[in-house]
Amino acid sequence: MARHRRAEGARRSRPPRRGGLGHRLEERGRGRARTDGGRGAIPVKALRRESGYTVVEMLIVMVVMGIVIGGITTAFVSGSKAELDMNRRFSAQLSVRLAMTQLRADVHLACSATASAGQLLLYPSAGSSSAASCAASPTIAWCTGASSTATGRYTLFEASAASCSNPPGGKPWADYLTTNSIFTVNTPAAGSKQLMSVTVALAANTNKSLSATTGVDRYLLADTIVMRNSVPG
Repeated sequence: MARHRRAEGARRSRPPRRGGLGHRLEERGRGRARTDGGRGAIPVKALRRESGYTVVEMLIVMVVMGIVIGGITTAFVSGSKAELDMNRRFSAQLSVRLAMTQLRADVHLACSATASAGQLLLYPSAGSSSAASCAASPTIAWCTGASSTATGRYTLFEASAASCSNPPGGKPWADYLTTNSIFTVNTPAAGSKQLMSVTVALAANTNKSLSATTGVDRYLLADTIVMRNSVPG
């Protein structure tokens, strides 16, 4: 019986070595991965240098950030103040217009009126359409008093009374008025056949830092209102 020829390079002391792989990937080596450059070693990259900021660089960054944040804060504060001032002006203008509307209604129904500094007293009609006459006492009083929201400003009140009290009572209509001399009664000349009228000038200014006499930021609403129930001159 013929014997088989032994494989070339075979040794009993160790297993045969691997043959060439050609263009194929190399097989994984035995043992755990190592970093000492052996067979199965894993390449380890060196850590990059991590340097901190110097004190000068940190101060420069903080100064720049302070300038930027300060500018943004200033813009926000200016915007808030402008919005608040605009709301005050709008509120003052609206209240002045509402007060003028109510004054027109009261004066149109009045028969006579007397005015002095800070007040307007309206007398109702007591007669018929054929014989007009006025009541002996006023029933509606328009009064001005010191404003509780701004120094040097006045508030306009309407009250169902024969005179103005101190402080004025009734319903407040307009605020931030720059003067309390706002009413003028116009009496027609005899034989003119004209009716009595009241000139009203409501000037409001919500800018408390300005004088009441300045025209800056002032809102003025004026009108001459005829008393339809008055006796012609």
